[in-house]
Amino acid sequence: MKFQTLEEQIIFEKLSGKLPLRDDHALESEQHAAAQAMQVERSRVSAADAAAEQWRGQCFADVDGKIREIDANRICSADRPLGGGLKGLLKRVIRKMVRWYVRPVFEHQTEFNNAVTPAMGRMEEMHKHTAERLSQTTARLNAAEELTLRLEERQGRLVQENRDFRERLEELSGSRLRAAERSIEKLSGALHREEERLEQGLAAVSDRLDIVSGRVDAVSGHFDEQQSRMDALRAQITELEKSLSLCVSELAGVSESLRPLREKGLCTMEDDVSLTASQSGEDAIVDYVFRVLGVPPQERTYLDLGANHARELSNTWRFYRQGARGVLVEANPALIGELKFHRSGDVVLNCCVAAQSGGAVDFYVLSGDGLSTPDYAKAMAAIAENPALRVERVVQVERRTVNGILEQYFDKAPAFMNIDLEGDELEILRSVDWERWRPLVISVENIPYRAHLVVGEQERESVEYLKEQDYIEYAFTGINTLMLDKRQLGEVLK
Repeated sequence: MKFQTLEEQIIFEKLSGKLPLRDDHALESEQHAAAQAMQVERSRVSAADAAAEQWRGQCFADVDGKIREIDANRICSADRPLGGGLKGLLKRVIRKMVRWYVRPVFEHQTEFNNAVTPAMGRMEEMHKHTAERLSQTTARLNAAEELTLRLEERQGRLVQENRDFRERLEELSGSRLRAAERSIEKLSGALHREEERLEQGLAAVSDRLDIVSGRVDAVSGHFDEQQSRMDALRAQITELEKSLSLCVSELAGVSESLRPLREKGLCTMEDDVSLTASQSGEDAIVDYVFRVLGVPPQERTYLDLGANHARELSNTWRFYRQGARGVLVEANPALIGELKFHRSGDVVLNCCVAAQSGGAVDFYVLSGDGLSTPDYAKAMAAIAENPALRVERVVQVERRTVNGILEQYFDKAPAFMNIDLEGDELEILRSVDWERWRPLVISVENIPYRAHLVVGEQERESVEYLKEQDYIEYAFTGINTLMLDKRQLGEVLK
């Protein structure tokens, strides 16, 4: 059982018999009797010690006096006069004889005195030492008596505190215990009501769960049905894309068959299926180069960096319609669905082309078409040029290099590489391994963004760099510069 206070716990243990009650009166009587006995014993011991000390002192005083009277080297002599005549002579003879007889006795007595005198001095020293130790013992006994008195006082205080505690305990045992019993009764009632309420709530929840479970089963069945329909639609779309690809291939063949008729003027350009989709006719110029150099439609592979839309303003849509296939790279995730739908034969990559691969980069999607960029400064510059633009959102896009993409998806260099990266063209061109990957035709956008027609502002850095890589400038459409590989042109340049 858990108690809120120490007093409640003590009350409970007292009432349950776990903590025995003490009789203060009996305790006081025992303490008083013990104190009296101790006092009587101390008086008796003190009187006996005093008598013994007095007797020892008297004995040592007598011995000390006797010792002081002893003269170990005193001379024995006669005090009586000898007289003269024969009587005097006789006395001298007798004295000589007595002296001869008595002297050994005196010498023996002198030796005894010489032995006893140091012993008695040693006994006196022992007496003094014993007296000092007795004095120290007496001091210790006095200190012990003082400590005993303090203990008795403390014991008296403890007895008084015990009495006060018993009185307080008796006061609390009635009121607090009854209050605790009432609280326990209230808590029991509240717990009982709470249990009933919880049981009712659990029953209601169980009923609702049954209803929800039924609805979930129904929705799951409907979802499975819709999923089956979606799978069927995907299969139909795949078949349609295959059919469309065959149609495009057939139309490309028809276009090639119509070429002699167009050259003789027997059909017009409106009858050709290869009308331009580029912004300034770049695809038509590249197609002309391919036809002159004899590159078949199926071999007009491409790598489109910054593909944007699948058909509109696309420099590679013309070659897809002719039957060629390639890789489309677009960083804006909002355009990936359109690219995959209309260019299902191509490889579509949602990534950002960079000089180094690995990790992700912030890509700023602008409201203007084809102006999104991973460069925040360029995004702000475009907005400053055209205040109608805005950053719609910022997304995280994977970074990949051109060399990595070529290595993964091409066995040899594509015939055409289109670069439209909103100002990052030169950095990307410098990252390409030109000794291994040499597209026949390269299209590079090299004009700054303006809200109006751009005239006379061609940026030449990327063009000059490609010239250093043995490329030759073929055409400038006002937006893009077309560069041809001099190594592949061979006899044409001669």
